[in-house]
Amino acid sequence: PGATAIVIASKSFATGETMANARAAIDWIAAVSVAMFAVAVFMLRRPASRVFAGMFGTVLIVPMVVSAWAPSLEVTPAQRAVTEIRRQFGGGPYAFFGPTPSPLYSFYLRQELDWIETPDATAALLSRPTPPVLIGIASVKRPITEPPFGYEQVKTIPYEDDKVAVVFRAATTQRR
Repeated sequence: PGATAIVIASKSFATGETMANARAAIDWIAAVSVAMFAVAVFMLRRPASRVFAGMFGTVLIVPMVVSAWAPSLEVTPAQRAVTEIRRQFGGGPYAFFGPTPSPLYSFYLRQELDWIETPDATAALLSRPTPPVLIGIASVKRPITEPPFGYEQVKTIPYEDDKVAVVFRAATTQRR
């Protein structure tokens, strides 16, 4: 193809998840571009042509790929929040609580997370051998006003301009 288009659709382009997905697409394009360049250089028949193509690619193509790829290596706000959660609560188990689950949190925690939408739905979680730590995503527009049944709020981690991760664990009287 003569050109490659990446379509990114989002209600708000300021969210960390949208930007992380866009960076992932850039990562794939950068990796494929480098691989295609390496194959093209290898397919040249004369050694002198390979040397010239290698120098040309090094001077022109590699800086463009690196400039597109390097920003995706930055730690995202969601990664920082997950790192803080893991530092305090270990490997889980974890579950989402509230109206806003985050696929990025599942990805960074490297586990599938249950989604508990209402405070009343947490009663079943408390009967598990190890009740999960609940993570709620709150914002100025959608605050989490009270802990879910049987849980206590233990941490609030700001991770974007108007968002925080609110962490709950089973209340001391509920934990085994």
